Amino acid sequence: MSTQQESVLENVGLDEDWWLDNQYNQGKHNFYTIPSVINGQGRYTKWWGDYWFGQDPDQYGKRGTKGYYVWGGSSFPQFDSIFDPTKTVEQTTNGPLLKVIPQPNDAPLTAELVMDDRFGFGYYAVTVTGNDLGNLDPNVVLGIFTYQFGASAGNPNVDNVHREIDLLETIAGYQQTNDPNNAQFALQPARVDGGKLISGERFKIPNGTNKLTTFMSWSKNNVLFRIYTGEPTFEEMKNDYPAKKAFASWQDISSSKVPDPKNERMHINFYVPNGRKGKGQPRSEQRVTITKFQYEST
Repeated sequence: MSTQQESVLENVGLDEDWWLDNQYNQGKHNFYTIPSVINGQGRYTKWWGDYWFGQDPDQYGKRGTKGYYVWGGSSFPQFDSIFDPTKTVEQTTNGPLLKVIPQPNDAPLTAELVMDDRFGFGYYAVTVTGNDLGNLDPNVVLGIFTYQFGASAGNPNVDNVHREIDLLETIAGYQQTNDPNNAQFALQPARVDGGKLISGERFKIPNGTNKLTTFMSWSKNNVLFRIYTGEPTFEEMKNDYPAKKAFASWQDISSSKVPDPKNERMHINFYVPNGRKGKGQPRSEQRVTITKFQYEST
């Protein structure tokens, strides 16, 4: 990481929405649009695909490879990814097509979308399509979540300082819990203890699923998740008690991990959690399309 970038990162304040306003990205966002319904009104929401592409954290001297990102410290790196929207995000009439592209001689090419709007408490739903969402390559993760770059006050080992609420993570069981499931809901910081996910719920997306919708109700000290095959109406999902139509659900009440809203944004990423040069990568190119985003304030 360059000295200039280090000095900027050191000055990130509590709850700061730094990625949008910093000098590296101002006026340079490449926006994609998702068909959306916001408080009952149809429109397109804007999402930028260069969240990492313009930043180039450059932790390992990869200057010149835009979007090359290494998560984790130098002594224990977790994964390499090249978040390059020019190769991994394609605007279609149905919504953004996201790709993970394996590279045998380099880090995998991956994608992340970040929402321009910030909404806060309310009902959320995101619809995704793919050839077989229950059978994505086990080395690939599709994540749909809220996240705030600047941490809030609190203990990061206990409190959800980045306001991260995971509506969906497609994580194969062998990677952390050794179960037959392939996805989860979570409130961060989540962890695995004795093979069980703490602060979340594991579940299996059925094989052959070509469309799913993940749903969240978020209010003060309360978050509720449900996930459905297909695309139920927003009212059906809001009124689905006790989750008879959902194939998985989970709720957390009064936990310190249920954040209040501040400067979090919706993120959708498609990446490789253990990707290295020629290792831990998918067997083939993976694709999903984000076809709808819905929100209603409460």
